[in-house]
Amino acid sequence: MTKPSNIITQFQVDKHFEAIKQIGTANSAGLFGGLIALYYFKDWKTPVLPGIKYATSIYLGGVLLFTLAYCLFIAFIYTHKPTMRPTKNMPPSVFQDGPFFKSILLMTAVSLGLWIAGTIAAFHVLSML
Repeated sequence: MTKPSNIITQFQVDKHFEAIKQIGTANSAGLFGGLIALYYFKDWKTPVLPGIKYATSIYLGGVLLFTLAYCLFIAFIYTHKPTMRPTKNMPPSVFQDGPFFKSILLMTAVSLGLWIAGTIAAFHVLSML
């Protein structure tokens, strides 16, 4: 059985939700690590301290974007209306994959990009120590 491209199952929704949470966890860990590094290296001047601030601010942006994506994803789940009645060959819960859902995935992808950029900046700071 083929399904239309704009229909996603509960299993797919759960997997997207897990991915969003993992990206949020990664950005949060980077943010907290950066804040701890700022505390321990506060007396250092250039170039270490600005690098730590830069990496920490990138992780903060990732956390903020994750928070927005997470809240919108929960709104998506609670406001969806089933697109069709389930049949015996189709799972009982299906979701409409529309622009709202795609914007959530885009925010998640950008949050992942911020995590990658923050991690690269953190590696750069480590190379200066």
